[in-house]
Amino acid sequence: MGHSEVATKLDTLATHADQVRQLVDKQRQRIADGELATSNGLSFLEVKHHTMLSYVANLAFVAQLKLHGRQIAGHNVIQSLIEDRTVLEKMKPLEQRLKYQIDKLLRGAVVAAESAPHQTLATTDDPEKKRESDGSALAAAMLNEDALADASAFRPRPQSLAVDVREEDAEALESGVYRAPKQTPVHYEEDDGLTAQREKSERRQMERATRSRLVRDLMDEYDERPEKATATGNASVGVADSRMERLAGERARYEEENFTRLAMGKRERRGMRKKLTGLDDEFAHLTDFAGMAALESSASVSDKKAEVLERIKERKRANESTAEKVMRRRRGGNDSDHDEFAAQNMHQNKRTKFRAVKNRMSKR
Repeated sequence: MGHSEVATKLDTLATHADQVRQLVDKQRQRIADGELATSNGLSFLEVKHHTMLSYVANLAFVAQLKLHGRQIAGHNVIQSLIEDRTVLEKMKPLEQRLKYQIDKLLRGAVVAAESAPHQTLATTDDPEKKRESDGSALAAAMLNEDALADASAFRPRPQSLAVDVREEDAEALESGVYRAPKQTPVHYEEDDGLTAQREKSERRQMERATRSRLVRDLMDEYDERPEKATATGNASVGVADSRMERLAGERARYEEENFTRLAMGKRERRGMRKKLTGLDDEFAHLTDFAGMAALESSASVSDKKAEVLERIKERKRANESTAEKVMRRRRGGNDSDHDEFAAQNMHQNKRTKFRAVKNRMSKR
């Protein structure tokens, strides 16, 4: 950038500064005369304008320090600039959320100013240039340009707070099918796929817990059966060794049943050789108890389900009739139900025989 360009930009800056000073002086005079009301305004915009004014003043002070060749590192004005910039950045999302309300209030103020002939807001000091902007354009100019384009997205929607029951009733009458209201609590029917997935996860956790070193050590400690030992005489078998023994047993059983010999690949031979010659890591099983909490929770849930089902069965048995008990006994009821049914049947037979003998005696 040459000296001529710098001089031109400085002249333009000085001209704009003079125009701003004249406009500010006019606005101050109108405020002093009572033409413009500055009280009871939006505190959000007031804070924003004061912060912006402080930011511009601090920038001008930094420019002055640089012109005089003074150091700005560690100066208090830098801290003030950072604080003002942080406040302005934090206010941007709030301004986007409040843009609809602010625009509505400013539009009302502009309409009121246009209705009064002596209280029009001057947007330029050029008398030959006619103001061609309406209330909405002036309000948009007074707002920040980086706000959201669609400000109506943040307008309040009272219709979303309540459900129109009349429309739902009319739709139900037209179709003839009952539809439950949206705000009525409905029981959540779990998907079969989710149920199967949860049961599969519980089975996987159960299998993982039974293969853990912690469970096997507890079984070896409290079990009364003889302790298992390998062919090498080592009683404490690791998880990898037990898995190898299980796979070897399955291979041998398949070969015996099908009268064939299964070939072992290079990868399987290499893995078996590595596991046989490698050392067993004693610290590899420290996290075996991690799945015990999930196992206990699944067991408690299963116990609760069993208790609920048992209570439901008892309630049904207490309310069912004799014929239902007969049908259940034929389908395979328990012994207590069978004994109860036998006692009731015996009592009924006795009453029938007594009535038959009484009828014969009365006829004689």
